Amino acid sequence: RVISLLIPIWLEMGYQVVLITEDPPSDREYPIPPQVKRARIPTVQEATRTNYRKRALAWQSVIRTCGIDTIVYAAHVCDLLMWDLCLIKALGCNAILHSHTTYSFLYLEKLPNRYLLPHAYRIADRIVTLSRVYSEYWGNFCPAYYIPNPLEALCPAGDLAPLNGQNILWVGRLSAEKQPYDALRIFALVKSAVPHATLTVVGAGETPEALSDLKEFARQENLADSVFFEGFHKDVTPYYTHADVLLFTSQYEGFPMVLLEAKSYGLPTVLYDLPYLEMVRD
Repeated sequence: RVISLLIPIWLEMGYQVVLITEDPPSDREYPIPPQVKRARIPTVQEATRTNYRKRALAWQSVIRTCGIDTIVYAAHVCDLLMWDLCLIKALGCNAILHSHTTYSFLYLEKLPNRYLLPHAYRIADRIVTLSRVYSEYWGNFCPAYYIPNPLEALCPAGDLAPLNGQNILWVGRLSAEKQPYDALRIFALVKSAVPHATLTVVGAGETPEALSDLKEFARQENLADSVFFEGFHKDVTPYYTHADVLLFTSQYEGFPMVLLEAKSYGLPTVLYDLPYLEMVRD
């Protein structure tokens, strides 16, 4: 979503933009301006040690064909980052890393390449971060700049939620670090004190099982009649305007747009302590 909002900003600044992805377009994509060229390169799974050449040639082709002079690289923890950065620089391009998570995530999740990444980052010309805390860390390895996501584009002015009910909202991807099961456990405690409270869960998982397993857990906790699973939605405005509090259970975040959205609708938020986030540093 952020990329779809950044592209019009770059176009307005006079840049020509090429969107390079590993996957083909999907119906879950956010809008991309029609004048933007698109290109694909082989996936990380396809580009193994023995056949990285195929991905390298794809990079070379798109860079030369489209006359690219700067790559903004969003896959900032990619297993092939070192290889890709060496190639991008060898082809005469600037390389700007767009980091959209916290550096501690590398060590919390024990990523296999967590100790190699800082060395790879030294190759880049710049790294853009979403918190001054992250810039302090990555600035030890390459020039780091804090540039917040475009807040006005993310949260256009709208009506505030009336806050006159008992509906708790949870929004996010159904993945381990977002801790949706914590949301159900917390809601069970709320439900025991506020019997008419409801929980609305907006988001989908990487697999169908992520949602079905969560629904089964809600059933086992006797919450099925009070928890509403709404799946993935590009437009989440109706859910914010009908909510009374946002429950935010992420273990870590880089720049949580959900928190920003909730603030823009005047929703009070309950979250774990994430003191490095710019939005909660005050």
